[in-house]
Amino acid sequence: IVAANWAAIERATEFLYEYTLPSSPSNFAPDWLPAMTADAPVCIAGTLGEIAAMRGDELPVSIMTNFGEFPVGTSKYEKRAISENVATCDLDKCIQCGKCSMLCPHAAIRINAGKGINGVPMKTPELGTDTEFLLTISPADCTGCQVCVKNCPVNALNMISLDKAQKNDAQIAFDNATKLPPIPKEKLNTNIPKHIELCEHMFEFPGACAGCGETPYIKLITKLFGDRMVVANATGCSSIYGANLPTTPYTTNSQGRGPAWSNSLFEDNAEYGLGMRLALNQRREMLKGLLFKAFNDEDDKIIESLFSEKDIDKQRKNVELVRAKIKGNKQIESLLDALVDKSVWIIGGDGWAYDIGYGGLDHVLHSGENVNILVMDTEGYSNTGGQQSKATPFGASMKFSVGGKEQHKKDLGLIAMMTGAYVAQIAIGADQVQAIRAIKEAEAFNGPSIILAYSPCIAHGYNLSDGPAHQKMLVESGAWPLYRFNPALIEQGQNPLIMDSGTSVAASLEDFLKTEGRFNIARAMNPTKFASLVKKAINDNEYRRELKKHIASFAILRNHSNDEKEG
Repeated sequence: IVAANWAAIERATEFLYEYTLPSSPSNFAPDWLPAMTADAPVCIAGTLGEIAAMRGDELPVSIMTNFGEFPVGTSKYEKRAISENVATCDLDKCIQCGKCSMLCPHAAIRINAGKGINGVPMKTPELGTDTEFLLTISPADCTGCQVCVKNCPVNALNMISLDKAQKNDAQIAFDNATKLPPIPKEKLNTNIPKHIELCEHMFEFPGACAGCGETPYIKLITKLFGDRMVVANATGCSSIYGANLPTTPYTTNSQGRGPAWSNSLFEDNAEYGLGMRLALNQRREMLKGLLFKAFNDEDDKIIESLFSEKDIDKQRKNVELVRAKIKGNKQIESLLDALVDKSVWIIGGDGWAYDIGYGGLDHVLHSGENVNILVMDTEGYSNTGGQQSKATPFGASMKFSVGGKEQHKKDLGLIAMMTGAYVAQIAIGADQVQAIRAIKEAEAFNGPSIILAYSPCIAHGYNLSDGPAHQKMLVESGAWPLYRFNPALIEQGQNPLIMDSGTSVAASLEDFLKTEGRFNIARAMNPTKFASLVKKAINDNEYRRELKKHIASFAILRNHSNDEKEG
């Protein structure tokens, strides 16, 4: 083996050739597309725009902001136009389901509804009989991944050349659509994809791989909770496309509210997010104490009601009511935002959650604190080149297990069920409605929650335009069952575990494995060994399904037993 390695190194010199660098950086974007759009504010164009134009080394340090802060919502000014072919939609064929927009990894598809917006009649009347529907696609932001085209249920989308899209004024139509007034969120049913896609985007145009399986989850969560969201992001793919300088995809809504985002390391991101929660709790308690001191005793009940209010809109109105009462009290004014509940999210991949950061994750799950954890599971270390993790399944060929992983996938969901946390397993490409329901339940749960979100990745070895189809096949094979585990139901004598995808197997696991390169590599290297790993995987998946059902039943029996003792 050593001799073969040396021989390979020696032969490498035979394939070396000299490459001459151009005298100046090349601009591969179309002529109509500058490094930063003309509407970029001067302060952004003069700093981030210069970096985007590859002139960042010429900027003085003094021009940058203090404390290492960067403005949000800047990715909209950097138009890359990386694909020669982009998506377009036939609105006459479109059934207005919102699936394409929800699955678009790059927020290049926008849906609008309203009156007089140059759209087509809305097919459902819930927003008014005269409401129009409009779907636009940004050619400059579309990566050509074709996820929307492949997954449209009525084939209303197709690919056209970038030049043709530009001649059709598709970019102008998209830019105009982004300026249309949004539908008020209280008028929308955020249990269905179409209405969620009418919510304002607060995560847009990330620099993720074309067809990325992670970004749709972040898009969805920020649409639901972004206006009061605080994010601790583990290092990995999501920290790269989440803040890939010079621009940032996290942005604000029309009211100026949006996620507060910060990145930490693999080994401490869970604790980092927990610290954010504890700090927010402390600010809230400090504000409460100051209000008691500032007002008379007869106002105590009013103050208590401020902190017991659950409706977010009413919480924001309370902020303004208190602000009007305490004019001049700078300390209280600085803490008033604590009256609005913050949605704390701890986000990362499986390399963080299953492996390097697992100790901290376990600590947070047992903390009892109200935090939400999103694990975007690509079943391997994607950002660092495709090494195996404890999330890698039987038989997958990854770095450090090229011949096929011989150990089973760690069942993080099963472990988390023993901590008292809300647990869900989702796959947005397989079932959008179940993913929405799980995310909303997790956020509403008063305590730790963890969502395991299956995320297709280029390391899996197939065309990511088929990502949603692969998610569906994986779910049907029983290897990734969709479920929700809500401990609050135990106290009500109900089954805490809901198997949303059922308990039977509708597809062959072996047939699914044949569709991905990571398994075909291992099969080609040693067919006999791979066959034994597939058999182990099938048996292991069946055992885990039965175990989950048993745990749910046991929880109900325990609850009933306690009731009998108390009686």
